[in-house]
Order: sequence, then structure tokens, then C-alpha cells
Amino acid sequence: MMNGEIDPRESGKSLQTRNREESTWRWILAACFVTIAAAPLYRLTAKSFWLDEAISAYYSEHGILTIAKMSLLDYVPPLYYWLISVYSTVFGQSDFALRFFSVFFHVASAVYLYRLVKEHFDKRVSLYVLIFFAASNYLLMRAQTARAYPLFLFLTMAAIYYFFRASEDGKNRWWPLYALCLLCSIYTLYLAVATVSALFVFVAWSAARKLKKWHVRFLLWTFVGLIAFLPWAILLTRANPSEHPDWFGEAAASGNVLKDMHVLFIDFFGIETLKDIVGRMGGTVGATLFLCVIGAICLYSLVAWWNTGRARKILLFAFLYVFLSLLVNFTLNVFSSVNLSPVERYIFLCPFVYVVVAAGISKLPSRVLQAALMIVLISPNLVAMARTYASDSVEDWRDVARYIGDNWQADDLIIFVPGYINIAFDRYAGKEHREIGYPKGLMSPDRMYWGYHAARDSGEADRFLHENAQIIDESDRIWLIHSHNIVFDFDKRVPDASMFTALENKPWLKQELFERFRGVYVYRFQKVNRQ
Repeated sequence: MMNGEIDPRESGKSLQTRNREESTWRWILAACFVTIAAAPLYRLTAKSFWLDEAISAYYSEHGILTIAKMSLLDYVPPLYYWLISVYSTVFGQSDFALRFFSVFFHVASAVYLYRLVKEHFDKRVSLYVLIFFAASNYLLMRAQTARAYPLFLFLTMAAIYYFFRASEDGKNRWWPLYALCLLCSIYTLYLAVATVSALFVFVAWSAARKLKKWHVRFLLWTFVGLIAFLPWAILLTRANPSEHPDWFGEAAASGNVLKDMHVLFIDFFGIETLKDIVGRMGGTVGATLFLCVIGAICLYSLVAWWNTGRARKILLFAFLYVFLSLLVNFTLNVFSSVNLSPVERYIFLCPFVYVVVAAGISKLPSRVLQAALMIVLISPNLVAMARTYASDSVEDWRDVARYIGDNWQADDLIIFVPGYINIAFDRYAGKEHREIGYPKGLMSPDRMYWGYHAARDSGEADRFLHENAQIIDESDRIWLIHSHNIVFDFDKRVPDASMFTALENKPWLKQELFERFRGVYVYRFQKVNRQ
């Protein structure tokens, strides 16, 4: 039960029985957290770093000021890179060390989630939430990646926990912690503005019913956090006035709130695996029924807990949080033509969806029915987790580096397309190879750029080869390394063959090798007698 309340079911039990049940509960709780930690640790380094992880490692090699400069040029917040830089000086930059940083905050997020649920619901709801968390393939994939998402989830969960603690306890000591965590979450991912929006609307709704002192304190400490972010926002805007900062990046909206919500729930519960288990047609029908069941549970949760004030607040906030976050995305679509999935950066919504579903299940009349429904709901995620463990790397730079190292000759040259992917290659191959990058050169702290904005032609590639003629003339063999082999052009994926075509058209070059690795293409051209 909630803090300060005694479960009527417990009142008739002897002290010995209650102690025994409490001991059992502690063991169950410990097992949940061990599972939450063990799941991402299993096969943590089995897969190669892919480009985005290699970029995290690249940032970690630099100092605080250089990271700030790189972040401004790259339009990304700096906190994760600052922390990973300090962390790596102590624990190193191995694949395990950098990924373990994410695992740590993954587990820490579960701690705050558990405390939030335990203080507002009962033990059963907190247990169900931890089971969902431990069995989440969506969270597993991000916990095994050296990226900012687990840190962002931790800071968001901490900020929301301290917000509710401060608003309910009436003690001022929680507000500075709330403001600090909120500020840090914004410095981790700019999408934290969705959290700010949801909190403001929630507080406005509460104040409309009855204005209290904590409403004023919320405004004060929230503005303290936002003002502390203002210097960075000004620097970001002035870093390159001709460009519009990519405040939300991969979280750009699809233009359809219902579609975005559908995608989120599909990923949060691993429902896509149903298509692989029972076939595409059966899987589509099964996924639809699955989502209908989850939707019904969410609505039932709100009805069943409506008369419990503390629980009702969390549920209302969860509904509001999901809706407003997707609405923010939808609004952004007016200003952006980018059409990418919102799922990647919406990790902060995942625990709250689990809370709503767990709360609904806990109010079902039969424990057998509760257990059966829990098994049904986590089964797709368990299948998805098994496939995640067995799957290959997104980009297998480890094998690429090993292959080129085994076949490298002294006068060889590598051309990276695009140029910044040398970061991923150099992580495993070292910086001992002669390299050039197309179209804008290799990555540099003084020049951060990502992707293409339009399809390129072989004429531009020819100009690039002419500009680098000296180093090319000194090379007997030229390696061409592509990552993804796509460019983004009006939301369509177009094969980028411009550099390959330019090299293939040179009469003094002959293609002698092609190898396809996971996410990476490798070509090799040999010089022939040049007239």
C-alpha cells in the first residue's frame, strides 16, 4: 500500500507471518533488480560498436571545452559526453567500459521507478512494473548501447520522482534536487522540453482546483533550472546563425499522433515479433488485438485507481505525459519535413506506460488472471530479447578493421564515404592508415557534420579525387568504404554510388575486390598501367 497506510489484508496476520512475507518480498525484489542488471550485461560486448557509439567514444577522448565546442557545432547537448569523458579517464574506453556506463544508469532508472511506484501504489504494482522493465527489449537495446538514452531516462525519472516527493511532502529540500535533475536532463537530450511541458500542464491543472504553496515553489525551481540552461541555448543559437538547431533530431514527428502512439506501444511491448511467430497476416491481427487489450487495461487502470488520490495523480500524469510528448512532436512536423521514427528518443515514456498497464492488471479480480495476463504481455518482449542477443551488429566495424588489417599494404589508401565514418573504423583499426573522407573530409573537432542533404553525382566525386590527386597518386591500391550506402533525399533512401562510379570510370583503376559486412561495404581498386 501507499506510505502511511496499512493494507487491510495484512492487519489480521501475525507478526511472524508478516516478517516471513516481508523477507520473501525482499528476495523477490532483489531478484528483479539482479535480472534488470544481468539482462544488459549478458553479451554486452558481443557486438561491434556502430557509428553512433563510436562517436560517443570519440567525444570521450577530448576535454571538457573541446566537447562543448564539438557539441555546439553538432547541435547536441554536452552532458553525456562530459560525463563519459570523465568516466573514461578512470575506467578506460573499452567497449565494455563505455557500455557499462549505460547499464549503470539503466539500473539506477529502475530504482527511481520502483520508489515512485511503491510510494503511490502497492507492492504488487511495483513488482509488475519491475517485471515489465526487466523484460523490455526496447530498454535492453538502449542499455547495451554507448549512447545518452539510459542517462536521459535516469535523469528524467529522478526529476519526476523528486517533483512528486516535493509536492506531496511539503519539504523544500526536494525542490533543488528536482531542478538539478531537470536541468541535467535538458543538457542530455533537448527532448526534455516534453517533460517540462507535461509538468507545467499538470501543475496548472492542480492549481486550478486549489492553489497551494508548492505550485509557486514549482514555478520558482523550474525557472531556476531553465535559466541555468539559457547560456547554452544562446551559445547554440550563435554557433552557426545560418542553420536552425536540430533541437529534436530523430524525434521528429510523423505528422500523425495516433500513428506515433501506435509505434511506441508496438516497440515498448515487442509486439512486432508476433508477425514472425504466427506469420504476417496472423501477426497483424494478433498485434491489433494485443494493442486493444493494452488500451483497455490502461483505461481500466484509471477507473480502478480513481478513488486513490496518490495513485490517481501518477496515472493522470502518465496519460498527460505520453499525449503531450507526442503532441510536441506533432507540432514540430509543421516546421520540419523530416519523417523519422519517434521511438528512438522516447525512452522516458516507456516506464510510465508500464506503470499504467501494471496498475490496471493489479486491480483484476483474480491473481491467476493477473499472472496469465502478465505472461501474455511480456512474452513478445522475451522473444524479442532472445533475438536481440542473437542478432548481428548494426555495423560490424570490428570485422571490417580486422579484414583490412589482414590485407593492408604499405602504400594503400582508404576513402571513407561519408568521411566521418573513419571514427568507427579507427576505433578498432587504430589511426595508422592513410585516410581521406568524401565529401567534406575526415571528422575533426573543428568541423562536425552528419549525413548528406542531397544526392551527389560522379562529377563532384571527380573533383574530390582531383583535389586529392597527390595522395592518390602515391597509392597503389585504394580501399572504398561505405556505411549504410544511403543518402537522405526528400525522405527517400537513395544508393550513393557517386564515389564508386567515379573510381570505376578511371581507366587506370580496376576493381579487384568487394566485401559486404554488416552495415558496411568494402571495395578495393588496384592501379593498372597508367598512360
